[in-house]
Amino acid sequence: MRILRYSRDIISQSTIFGEIYEYIESRRSIIDKKILDEIKDYETEIKEIARYITDGGKRLRGVLTILVSEALEGSIDDALDAAVAIEMVHSASLALDDIIDKDLFRRGRPSTWIKFGISQTVLVSNFLIPKAQLMIKKYGFEALLNVIQSWLHATLGEILDAFGSLERLLPHDYERIIDLKTGSVFKMAAYLGAKASKASEEVAGKISEYGEYLGRSYQVADDLTDVLSEDPDKKKSNSVRLFIRWIGYEDRELLVNEASKRIIYYLERCLEKVKDVSRNRYSEYLIVFPVFAVYSILREAGEVGLKIFYEKIYPNINIMYTKIIEK
Repeated sequence: MRILRYSRDIISQSTIFGEIYEYIESRRSIIDKKILDEIKDYETEIKEIARYITDGGKRLRGVLTILVSEALEGSIDDALDAAVAIEMVHSASLALDDIIDKDLFRRGRPSTWIKFGISQTVLVSNFLIPKAQLMIKKYGFEALLNVIQSWLHATLGEILDAFGSLERLLPHDYERIIDLKTGSVFKMAAYLGAKASKASEEVAGKISEYGEYLGRSYQVADDLTDVLSEDPDKKKSNSVRLFIRWIGYEDRELLVNEASKRIIYYLERCLEKVKDVSRNRYSEYLIVFPVFAVYSILREAGEVGLKIFYEKIYPNINIMYTKIIEK
């Protein structure tokens, strides 16, 4: 596969989105197989529920870990255990979130607690989390500590989101909460990819910040998608209500315009953190990955989400990329 040349038309080259999609799908299938290999040796009482919890999903966090490793001259094998651990923890956290939020469906089927019950879901989720953390040992103490801290941050973010008093939260608290519950996990995924490739701490630090900004853009797109949803329950959550206050507008058109500007800002910060990474086909994907992640969320809102992406966000991408790359 060729290395793409940068130009003022980088994102609109039809091949790049197709290539990044193919890349994500190929790495996702590798992660899925490895997860099944891990689970097959679990106790019988755990195996079925663990498989149900971890089945499906975009695997963007795990794919990011592998992508960072490959972009920094590491390999899939170097990063695979870290990618699987991240996806196991993420899947377990979603199963627990569904209980808290009383969500009946996840990934187009009954939530785990609906199918197996609350007790079984909690116990198996709590089993998966330390199992996943043990897989990080091979990357060293700093990596393990990073994972534990990220899990603590993500849990705190979910607590503030689910149980925090909206009256005591200020609009700028929204950014803190999304850094905790979403940014911390993407940050961890990027960091572990750097550690897997044996990159320097300086490089790992920049890559971590890339992951954090990616998480911000992803979560803003996710909350915007909830605002656009026809499901009234999604609009009642603390996260969405605080999101609207943070944006500063309730009028739909003004809200969409401002949210799009903030997504673009975070995407620009992502690029700044990786613009000096040595060029190879995987570093090309690293540059486009945050844009594709935002696209993958907004398209869940259907035609309206795609319209926002292509009319509000997409036109700014070429300008933004060219400006930074040509510095």
